Amino acid sequence: MKFSYANVVARQQAAAAARNAVFLTPETLPPAPVRRPPRPRNTDEVLTTTYRRLPEFTPPDHTHHLIGSHPWAHLVTLHDTPLPASPVEVTSAMPLELYSHIPAGGYLSTKFVRRLFPHTFREKPYALRRLPVIELMRLEHAVAFRQASQTIIDQLVRGWYTATENTAPPTPEGSMPGAILPRVRAQFPVLYQVVNKGFGQGVVLEAKDFFIPGPDRRELHLIALDQYATNVESNTRGFDRLLLSVKDLVWVYTVEPTMAALRNPDTALKQARIPKANALDRRFPLFFRAKEFTFVPPRLTTRRTLGIVLSIVTRHEGVKGLRIAFEGSPEAVQVSPSVCDFPVSEAEHDEVVSAKIRANSSCAIRFSEFPASRDAQTKLCSLVRDFLPAHPEEGMLPLRVFKLTNTEKEWIADRAASFTNYARNPAEARRRMAQLFNAACSALVAVNALDDDKTTHRLTATVPSMGAFPFRFDFVITDMSSECGWTNHRPVYLWIVGSQTLIRTTIEQSEHSYETRSMAVRLVVPAWGYSYAVRTTSRFATINDDVISVDVYVKLGSRPSGAEPLYELISQHQLFGRFDEDSLATIILDTVYGTRVTPLGSAGPQPEHVFVSVNGQSFPLRPDQVAALQMGDRHLPILAIQAAFGTGKTLIAALIAIRTYLATADQQQVIATTTTNTAAAQFTDTALSIDAASTVNILRYVSDSALVEGAPQTPVDLHVILKRLPDDYGDRLAPSALDTCVKYKRGRELLERFMFDRDVAIDLSDAELRPPAVLVITTSALLNSATTDGIFNKWIDQFSLLIGDEASQIPEPALIALVTHVPRARHIYVGDIHQLEPHVRCPRSTNPARFGAQGIMSILLAKGVPTAPLTTTFRAHPLLNELPNLIFYNNTLTNGTHADQRQMFLSNVRCPNPKLPFLFVEVPGKSSKALSGSHSNPVEAETCREIVLSLIRKNIQPSSIAIIVFYKEQARVLSHFAQSNSIDLHTVDSVQGREKDIVILLTTRTGFDADRGEFLNDPHRLNVALSRCRHGQFVLGHEQSLVGLSYWHDILQWAHNRGAVTTASALPDLLE
Repeated sequence: MKFSYANVVARQQAAAAARNAVFLTPETLPPAPVRRPPRPRNTDEVLTTTYRRLPEFTPPDHTHHLIGSHPWAHLVTLHDTPLPASPVEVTSAMPLELYSHIPAGGYLSTKFVRRLFPHTFREKPYALRRLPVIELMRLEHAVAFRQASQTIIDQLVRGWYTATENTAPPTPEGSMPGAILPRVRAQFPVLYQVVNKGFGQGVVLEAKDFFIPGPDRRELHLIALDQYATNVESNTRGFDRLLLSVKDLVWVYTVEPTMAALRNPDTALKQARIPKANALDRRFPLFFRAKEFTFVPPRLTTRRTLGIVLSIVTRHEGVKGLRIAFEGSPEAVQVSPSVCDFPVSEAEHDEVVSAKIRANSSCAIRFSEFPASRDAQTKLCSLVRDFLPAHPEEGMLPLRVFKLTNTEKEWIADRAASFTNYARNPAEARRRMAQLFNAACSALVAVNALDDDKTTHRLTATVPSMGAFPFRFDFVITDMSSECGWTNHRPVYLWIVGSQTLIRTTIEQSEHSYETRSMAVRLVVPAWGYSYAVRTTSRFATINDDVISVDVYVKLGSRPSGAEPLYELISQHQLFGRFDEDSLATIILDTVYGTRVTPLGSAGPQPEHVFVSVNGQSFPLRPDQVAALQMGDRHLPILAIQAAFGTGKTLIAALIAIRTYLATADQQQVIATTTTNTAAAQFTDTALSIDAASTVNILRYVSDSALVEGAPQTPVDLHVILKRLPDDYGDRLAPSALDTCVKYKRGRELLERFMFDRDVAIDLSDAELRPPAVLVITTSALLNSATTDGIFNKWIDQFSLLIGDEASQIPEPALIALVTHVPRARHIYVGDIHQLEPHVRCPRSTNPARFGAQGIMSILLAKGVPTAPLTTTFRAHPLLNELPNLIFYNNTLTNGTHADQRQMFLSNVRCPNPKLPFLFVEVPGKSSKALSGSHSNPVEAETCREIVLSLIRKNIQPSSIAIIVFYKEQARVLSHFAQSNSIDLHTVDSVQGREKDIVILLTTRTGFDADRGEFLNDPHRLNVALSRCRHGQFVLGHEQSLVGLSYWHDILQWAHNRGAVTTASALPDLLE
């Protein structure tokens, strides 16, 4: 059935009528899926963990004294170690590498829930290595707490309960009495966590042990803490809300009924046991509030944290709060006026602020006891799947927000200008830079999801066809005032109620109805999940009147984008390690940011002829290429190779890598890194094509998730090499190693067939048969793999050279991260400052972009780092090079290709200027704006189709043609046509590094004011768009709309001066 809002609603209504059901009210939360990079552990505070082996099945004689006291007690083994005797042996620290944030799927993810059992520690706690407070939880505490609260319920129901007034004095302002190791009263208290401060003068607490509310006491999941509770440490009433933060931990001794429970116990209890979507869910009242409690003393950060104001929340013409992204938390949090140390009306958008903030921690509920076996662990993971996280966000709410001091403002202004402060005090400058970079990168990630729907929705989906491929789900989300991120191509996490695994789907189509405030969505299942989706739907779906329906939970996933994983990693990394003053890392940093000058020495005579052999064909290098190679041989701490389009920059970078390994006596190893898997694959293929590399071991690392998403593959990808080990080296491997390799091969082939479990673990011995000479890896993967638990952590110091390809797209903070993680390597960056900068979704003039998304190349060239320019371009027809050379390169480029080598376009198109293979085609259509904010133009799309079909009729191969669009919505309009005709279709932002014989460029947008055309008029984006073709180019657009833009004015004037402008109506004659 064709997708439309009306069709989806009709099928939903039919399914509902047939089942005599209505849609459930949307519920809230599991967060967005982001794999967090491991953080360095503070060994002065937290004990070292070790692995706990579990039997496969629970022994028949398994027993303990709590079996029968809790429905899940038979599934666990109790702790056999006593609680610490002294508070100095306990810490409130909860390192994120041990206690990670809740992922997108919440407790639906079995892999995550397996991490929620107690840790096993190698030693007993003591003052220098302490036990995290979360590990004090025990099942016997939960059982006693449940029994005591059940007594209160029984008394309420029977009418025996008597409420008493708390007459204790209030807790003094500015104090927060607490105990890290609580005193034992009638019973040991249980642990709760603050998950919502928007509860009047109180807060909402969430139980931290699944055994407290699960499975039958959901009224204990969330409870209130108000100003009438007694703090047992001070024997005072209430607390100072200004000192309390979301994620603070609270010991709760006893509870008492809320006013709603006192008024109507039966109804309140039934409502309180309905699972709440999150801590903000106010559909039903809470049943209990804390009666006796004390705080777990939190750990404050030792310095103020920087943040950037992303938006100002206004209602009824008044400022009601600020949405701020703080360093280390790539998620914006809403800050209320009461937390700000200044009138919020004085806050400015994009302003940098500072804050007093807690150390970040997880909000995940955990198990207080160990599973009795692997089988019991699996059962417990299944039993908690329907718990919805009360506070899955990663961002930390600050205790206090401040305006920057004048000194801080002056420092940031200097950082954006000449940065003289670095030379005055390098150590202090690095510390402040790290804060500023982290805050900027956090903001760059947060701005992408600023208006996204954070809700987990339980609803009924319909399936258009059980036999269709790909498999699809349709549903309607109600109470949606706008699209809130539910746009085409966004990932969505879907769980079929009752199934065992989440399905990662993608939005194929969506349509919003303003009249009904609802959203019709069609999800498509990727190929790797097809079989599972069919099987699971068949098992749990119902069919009524030919309508297939199934109950599901859906949660919007993170927005995919080019450099976003890198920003997220950097936002949480500790930038700037401790370097010796004479270390290579210090020299690089002082060269880039300080006054250190690297002596170049004598270049020596340049050889008259230098040849390179690629795929068996030998050709000479041009003088600028030879000069770049010579600069690469000088072992400079840092070098920038400014290389225009088509100058062979990837070839030169690959040659430097190979020469570095072959020319040194100790065969120095090289890392080549790029921001995208596409660029990494291109570098790998280029290096493999060089004949001299036949004896060089090149290894490319690519993650399984990237493979699933269609990343290009090469013969030297790590997983390919590992699969070949039994065949290539079976006679040289020890029997145990061979057996391991065979198991891996089988498992890997099964993985690639189904792509079901993407996490493959394999232990490699230290004795490697083929250590890589050149490791090719994306920058985000490199930073991940160089951390404490990373795959290359032990070998990272063996690499003596790091090459950054397409360096204009590597953001400046990544330079610092790379120097930090690979401190012994020289750095060479190859890129073009005139091409695309790092990807951002905010204006380039804003603080997140200024301090987090400047390209490395622009930084290096501005700082006077040693440079080698590549200016001879070989890609395009010489007359085509004239346009970008004139507008973007100040006439510095020279042509390396003759016109007679680029005649495909001129031989098949009757150009008005028979010598120039370029046409600007005036298209009379009108563009329209989609819900996503992108634009489309049906007339322009049809003109593009006619051009492509005419070229194909002239026997031009589809592989020689590419369509490049500025707007994703226009790409969506053309996607089916391009796919059915085997034509490459790219957006301008994704096409850098690619080239085709003939390119059709679509500008799409019409009827806009010049001051709103920044996207179309961006010089970096324009340079990429106009430099992808080898033989010729069509540019489709509306001249009257484009001519008001400065760069487009020059382009159109150039085209008119050369007689290269025509109309869409004239195309049939030119293409006949």
